[in-house]
Amino acid sequence: MSVGIIQLQLEQDSGKSLHDEDNQHTLVDLNRAGIALMEIVTAPDMSDSEEAAALVKELQLVLQAIDTCNCKMEEGSLRVDANVSIHRPGEPLGVRTEVKNLNSIRFVAKAINYEIAEHKRILESGGVIVNETKSFDFKTGKTVSMRDKEMKQDYRFMPEPNLPPLRVYDNSDFPTTKKSSQAINIDTLRAALPVLPAEKRHHLVHQQGLSVAHALMLVADDDLMQYYNSVLAASPHLTPKLVMSVLATDLLACLYKAKLAISDCYLLPRLFAEVCSLLQAEAITTTTTTKLIQLMFNGETLPPADIIENYEWHKITDRAEIQRHCEEAVERNPKAVRKYREGKPRYFTKLVYHVQTKSNGCTDPLVVTEILKKLISEVS
Repeated sequence: MSVGIIQLQLEQDSGKSLHDEDNQHTLVDLNRAGIALMEIVTAPDMSDSEEAAALVKELQLVLQAIDTCNCKMEEGSLRVDANVSIHRPGEPLGVRTEVKNLNSIRFVAKAINYEIAEHKRILESGGVIVNETKSFDFKTGKTVSMRDKEMKQDYRFMPEPNLPPLRVYDNSDFPTTKKSSQAINIDTLRAALPVLPAEKRHHLVHQQGLSVAHALMLVADDDLMQYYNSVLAASPHLTPKLVMSVLATDLLACLYKAKLAISDCYLLPRLFAEVCSLLQAEAITTTTTTKLIQLMFNGETLPPADIIENYEWHKITDRAEIQRHCEEAVERNPKAVRKYREGKPRYFTKLVYHVQTKSNGCTDPLVVTEILKKLISEVS
């Protein structure tokens, strides 16, 4: 998806009005007066709420990356005004309504969805869309009219005599008579930019082999990205894809359960890397990896290798031993075998679970699956 930017303007906060309906008077809050504001006006290039929400999220990441804004919508650092209209293919854009001051990405999507449905309802019933400004009531999930824009469109921009014109150049037309401090060179600014979110995602997917979903997850969370990079720095031999898989599947599950952020995680990246090294070396299974991460997350201080030794969690590689576990699973679960052979694949899971339980999770599920299927095919 590509979205054009029509203009970007700088303003100053003029304060805000606080209306007290109970006492019937209005207070003026000037605490933020004079604080710089930036307004970005985009082209009507989005076709639904999902695209609009994705744009806001990407804009957040870009502004945070270049250190322009912390973009904490809940604190008022970023607000969204959504303009919504509908039209049939090939026809001009319809009359739009504007929903002001949306303070979360979720509300952006909800407000747009509501407005689209409302526009359809009005037009299909023979009504006319009114060009108006609305607010979003998050409690009811509906938009509420604020004012008729047909009556208030006189937003005049007056030149500020104390601000000289801003001249912008690039390397091809930068005047040799001017000092670098007297003019803006776009190419110089571009060269000084940090790595932007899109470039980070491209690197993670195409250079490190991560899935798009995992790349999105990392780029959206600076602390998670830092932890991930620290793990790879601690053990450069590790495969990034394996590290991210364990991180997303096991460690984030522990953090979610404990209601902690990755920045509060007390499992050091170095120790996490040791667990991943054991998995990559095929010394342990994915099931053991999960148990090991949970144990260490909950305070176990022994090194991962010692924990494996103490609990006898080494991966079982003896195929004869795995065969015995599988034979026992088939023998003790005739119903599951029969149901699986009748075309009900979910019963196969019970057989695998039996083997995993008996082996303490130390058998490779792929090997177990292969042996079980062979044994079932031989059952008369």
